[in-house]
Amino acid sequence: MENVALGIVKGMIYLHEKGIVMRDLKPQNIGFDEGGTVRLFDFGMARKLEDCDNNDICGSPRYMDPSLMAGKGYSLKSDVYSFGIILYELCSLTIAYGKNKSYQSLKEFNRRLVEHNMTPKLNRISCPITRRLIEDCWQTDTNKRPSFEEIYQRIKEIIKIDRRQQQPDLRRGSM
Repeated sequence: MENVALGIVKGMIYLHEKGIVMRDLKPQNIGFDEGGTVRLFDFGMARKLEDCDNNDICGSPRYMDPSLMAGKGYSLKSDVYSFGIILYELCSLTIAYGKNKSYQSLKEFNRRLVEHNMTPKLNRISCPITRRLIEDCWQTDTNKRPSFEEIYQRIKEIIKIDRRQQQPDLRRGSM
């Protein structure tokens, strides 16, 4: 969480401050430099928000905001949905929606995302605060999704709580 998730969030804060929507935030577009710092790359689909054509739906279906497929257009919160999928994968150590081919077509997969608000099951995420953050990133109403600044603060709080839980309580004689 501290290195990878916050690294992604910092990169997205930078892009969103510039009014840029990445439109293809996915693990394949996230890497690390020689020092281990998270780096975002492959900005071929990134656009200034005001330059986005709402008829131009792009990205990787597994990470794409269903509201785009429903024709609601781009917002900075489109990237927040994608981040929620990535955070789910980081915390569950699984690929969202698995690798199975149970969907007969991409069209059927998209229909399930849009019409049935399909999301991965969160039972593999043990931290309730992290589960809530992921759920908030997947809100169908994009206005209810947190900004990356809010996500940054919430992850910092999760890290702080986790550190407190891992420290021995010296007052009770624990070591």
